[in-house]
Amino acid sequence: MTIVTVLHELNLAARYSHRIAMLQQGCLSAIGTPAEVLTPESLSQVFKIDATVMDTPVGLQVFALNSLN
Repeated sequence: MTIVTVLHELNLAARYSHRIAMLQQGCLSAIGTPAEVLTPESLSQVFKIDATVMDTPVGLQVFALNSLN
């Protein structure tokens, strides 16, 4: 069974998704596991944020530190 969910909350996407597709201005920017897609580099490029990503007991967590704009 395949379920497609659209989430804008990155921590929920990381927690409940086996695979993530990240879009930038309507185009596919990255696809893969949460650990492969939600990297500080991809978050900087797509969302223009300085972020750190940590693997915690409840799963991958994204912490936005500040905006790069």
